[in-house]
Amino acid sequence: MVSKLDQEVDCPISVYTEAIQSNPNDVAAYLARGTLHLETTDFNSAIKDFTKAIELKPDNDSAYTSRGAAHYERSDFDRAIADFAKAIEINPSSAAAHCNLGWTYEAIGDERQAIAHYRKALELDPSLEAARDNLKLLGATPSRPLQ
Repeated sequence: MVSKLDQEVDCPISVYTEAIQSNPNDVAAYLARGTLHLETTDFNSAIKDFTKAIELKPDNDSAYTSRGAAHYERSDFDRAIADFAKAIEINPSSAAAHCNLGWTYEAIGDERQAIAHYRKALELDPSLEAARDNLKLLGATPSRPLQ
């Protein structure tokens, strides 16, 4: 999965837990702790943190993208699709959300939708290798029309 938060988290979970205890409205701390939970495969805790971040800041597309990734990892593809779609509704230029939506559609066997979202991700961010690689695996290119 692709996330804007991937490189922003380098502290232990306890640091973010303390920050949340000090300020229960700290959206960034919930996002960071959720990302650490996601990285350590504690998907339920990740979903809880991302959900709290969404409650505090409903227009945060990164929270939806990250929660969608946690749902994806739990194979809860319907919820993943809903979260990635909401992230795109909030921020139509989110290449990460489009790429993750592509992965999710690919996982459920909808190659046509997957290719469309990988192409959109590359249109928004031409350096996104995950989208380019997945297009190749599906036998598509960024510019070749579907048959």
